[in-house]
Amino acid sequence: MTSLFKLILVLTLCANAIAQTNSGSSTNGFKVEGYIQGMHDSTLVLAHWYGATSFIPKDTVRVNAQGYFSFEGDKPLPQGLYLVVPPSKRDIGLHLIITEQQRFSFKTDTANLIKNMKVSQSKENELFYAYQQQLGQFNEEAKTISLKNKAASPSADNTTAKVGLAQLTKRAEAYQAQFMKEHKGSFAVELFQATAEPTLPTAPKAANGRPDSNWVFNYYKAHYWDGYNWHDERMIRTPVLQTKLNRYIHELTVQNVDSLVKEADWLVGRAKASEVKSYIIWYITSQYERPKVVGTDGVFIHMAEKYWLTGVYPVSDPATLKTMRERVAILKPLQVGKAFPFFKASDTLQHPISLQNLKADYTVIFFYAPHCG
Repeated sequence: MTSLFKLILVLTLCANAIAQTNSGSSTNGFKVEGYIQGMHDSTLVLAHWYGATSFIPKDTVRVNAQGYFSFEGDKPLPQGLYLVVPPSKRDIGLHLIITEQQRFSFKTDTANLIKNMKVSQSKENELFYAYQQQLGQFNEEAKTISLKNKAASPSADNTTAKVGLAQLTKRAEAYQAQFMKEHKGSFAVELFQATAEPTLPTAPKAANGRPDSNWVFNYYKAHYWDGYNWHDERMIRTPVLQTKLNRYIHELTVQNVDSLVKEADWLVGRAKASEVKSYIIWYITSQYERPKVVGTDGVFIHMAEKYWLTGVYPVSDPATLKTMRERVAILKPLQVGKAFPFFKASDTLQHPISLQNLKADYTVIFFYAPHCG
């Protein structure tokens, strides 16, 4: 990420931090009491996600000798998915949902943070961990079936193991469907649905008699965002949006300007929450100012002209917009497919050369510095 876009992200985070102060409905601030068996005399940080790679700290506490601690503050926390991490910011897998209810407690064990988690007075976190614990139980059952099958003699029939795994899969799918139905409207379900992969129906056959892989790809891409709630700004404070954006843009979209611009505009148009819209604009622009694929910096030009320089993306710093205008002015004449700009050059005998007058199917221009070794 370039320094320009790092600066813009910092400014955006500062502006959002002010707005987020009032994003929780609690008027009594927050208080999250915790107990972690196996942890003592250490420091923990409560931070919310911003994208998939950034954490925004909100409180820091000391864990006492018995393993108890309490995060608390007078102002409500911005709602989203939080991490409890050591000062190194290493994700240890302890996540908490913060919504309207911001006064609750939990206890767990370093031996297995998820399996041993017990939450009080927070329905969202009770759901969040109950779901993960049940899926963990299904996973343990699957491992047991597989281990029993491996322990059998090599010549033994594995039909029993296959049947057992198939039945277990059906039970897991039934549990997931029932859980999502019973707790629809909760933020926990919203998170799980947003991360779920599209369910692929049986693909039609291609001319060679095999499943049509193009159909599978197009179906997957068309349903990739089905479970995502574009109206909920809390999703910006989870790793979900950036993770999905990254895959959709870099893996599911052809890396040429026309395809990328079409998808970028579609994504911006889908976002209904203003903060989500701003994040999408910022993220896509930052990916293509200095892209990894040659010839795709036209995406940066498009995003700058359509969203930044028109005020759709809020930028209060005139210097930032000035820098962006200058960058666009440099890049725009040099896009793939454009006529090469006129410039004066000469050959080794100092005879003038006009690129426009060269009669050749292809012309290769190599720029170098004479002092380079």
